[in-house]
Amino acid sequence: METKMTRENLADKELSKQLIQDIAQYQTHHDVNTLVCFVYDPGQYIENPSGIIRDLESQSSDKLMVKVLIVS
Repeated sequence: METKMTRENLADKELSKQLIQDIAQYQTHHDVNTLVCFVYDPGQYIENPSGIIRDLESQSSDKLMVKVLIVS
């Protein structure tokens, strides 16, 4: 599981960048087949949560399923 909390300098673009890097790293772990990304966004910095979820979950592969949950 990866957890992130948004802030002024960690919103849509930077958050996506970090999670894409995390996904790439977990894809090399042979004992991990599902990655859950939990994003806590109490300040509602994320402008397009459904777009981020769609983009990140599309990174799923045969080796790693990616699930994203964004909560404000």
